[in-house]
Amino acid sequence: MRRAEALRRTLDGLGGGAPCTVLPNGVDLERFVPGCARDARHALGIAEEARLILYVGRLADGKGLDTLLEAFGTLRTAVPHALLALVGSGPLQARLERRVLADGMARSVRLAGEAPHHAIPRWMQAADVVVLPSEAEGMPNVVREALACGRPVVATPVGDVPDLLGVDAGLLVPPTSSGALAEALATVLARRWDPARIRAHVSDMTWERNADATARFLASVVEAASAADFRRSSAPEAPAA
Repeated sequence: MRRAEALRRTLDGLGGGAPCTVLPNGVDLERFVPGCARDARHALGIAEEARLILYVGRLADGKGLDTLLEAFGTLRTAVPHALLALVGSGPLQARLERRVLADGMARSVRLAGEAPHHAIPRWMQAADVVVLPSEAEGMPNVVREALACGRPVVATPVGDVPDLLGVDAGLLVPPTSSGALAEALATVLARRWDPARIRAHVSDMTWERNADATARFLASVVEAASAADFRRSSAPEAPAA
């Protein structure tokens, strides 16, 4: 949570000495779970032999989608049955569709459109790898949800992403480098991964823990405010002039 901690330090300096508390988000570990890739692919109409690379998020500037398409164009010549699925919508959708057609990748790139949140676990369970090539992020939910599903992630070292990805959970690549991205994806696809070890990276990031931390924080604020009110009410009145 390096980005959140950096923001906390900045706010500490602006708050007149009052400390700022960081409350990390949670992930739904009951919904996002490792599952059967064969069943997920059958439900989504994806061939069992496909090597599925999954992007979930906005189709917008700053997400590295042009870099991803360029990297996939290189990758698909070396990886049989490579398939890229883009799940999401946004202002770049029409442009990406035109590029996919122009580059002759219509049969190996699936623009699936926006999906409801409850459908995302199935997409992740169907995937071989989840990719997030963003140029900037905070602590993206999609990375934590992919890890909760036991799927390796290839992402850029932006925001708090490096705190989530260890060598047993995925790879980091420089932003805007299609060559490095293609190489990392090929490396991940060629390796066997342990879903349980991947999921362990987020096993303590529950919404219950977030709720407990939030409740403790609010209770401390109320207690501090009550103590301050008591001190003001108990203070002797200033003598009249």
